[in-house]
Parts: sequence; C-alpha cells; structure tokens
Amino acid sequence: MMIRKFLGTALLVSLTWSPVGIGEDNQAPTQQPPKAKPYGDWALQCPQDTSCSLRQRVFLDGDEKRPLLSIILQYVNKPTRLLIAIRTPLNTVLISGLELSVDKGTADTYPFHHCRSEGCLTIFPVKKGLRKSLRLGNRANVGYVLTDGKKYNVPVSLKGITAGLKALKKAAASTKK
Repeated sequence: MMIRKFLGTALLVSLTWSPVGIGEDNQAPTQQPPKAKPYGDWALQCPQDTSCSLRQRVFLDGDEKRPLLSIILQYVNKPTRLLIAIRTPLNTVLISGLELSVDKGTADTYPFHHCRSEGCLTIFPVKKGLRKSLRLGNRANVGYVLTDGKKYNVPVSLKGITAGLKALKKAAASTKK
C-alpha cells in the first residue's frame, strides 16, 4: 500500500516539476505541447505518455512569467484517488504550511512536501468533503507565508472545475482499461 501511495505521489511530482514551470512543457520547440481543453478557468491536459491533469495558474497582476501559485489535480492509481499539488514561490516558510479554504469556509493546513528551484510543493489527497466544496464553491483561497513575514492569501477561481473534474475522471477511467 505504501509503495503504491509513493508511486502515485511520484507520478504527480514528476508532472508538476517541469523546468519551465507548471502547465508549461519542457519539450523542444519543434514538438507540439499537449493540447489543453479549457473548462472555465481550468485546463485539462492529457500528454500521450502520462495521466491527464486539471490545471490552473494564478499570476500577480497579469505577469504571466512568474505565477503566484500553480495547482494540479490528478487521479492516481484509480479514478477515485484524486490528488492535488499546489506550488508556491521560493522563500515560502515551510513550517507554516499551506492553508486552503473554499469561499468563507474554515481553512485546512497542509504540510509542504519539498522545494526546488521552481518553488515549494504541497501534495495531498482530495477527500470527499473538499471535493464537494470545490465543486460547489466559487473561489478557493490559498494562504502561505514568505520569509519576509508577509502572508499571502491568493484567490483561485473555481469557475469550470466541476466540468473539468468530470472530464478528468472520465479520462482517468478510460486510461485504466
């Protein structure tokens, strides 16, 4: 069981950490990046050699070179095991963890998994209650503290996530056959 859990996490981590950045491809310029199908503010990407994922990146004031955070949702092992990976900038205070809430709900805190040159990553399973909140909510709120002591609360649009999660589950089920 622990090995399967680790392999699922390793797969998600490998998808999350491209040198260019989350949601971008590190392929040579002559290769076509995987097509992304939009679902509101989310995009479903299904690369040929790996599992599909539902993604969103949030930028500071339209600066699309450096995201404030990146979010990936992906099914691992079977379509009922949904994981989420959230990447924050470097200089994030790891001991504080990452806070996630939906609309005006109570925030849950999740530990950081690790950091690399692209940022710091939190990975955790999406339990039924959170999945329901994401589907019914309008906005998620992601909070983290940087080493300068400033706390960031980043709003994340949930527009299109219900349809995106449905498409992601369908894609995951079709690849498991």
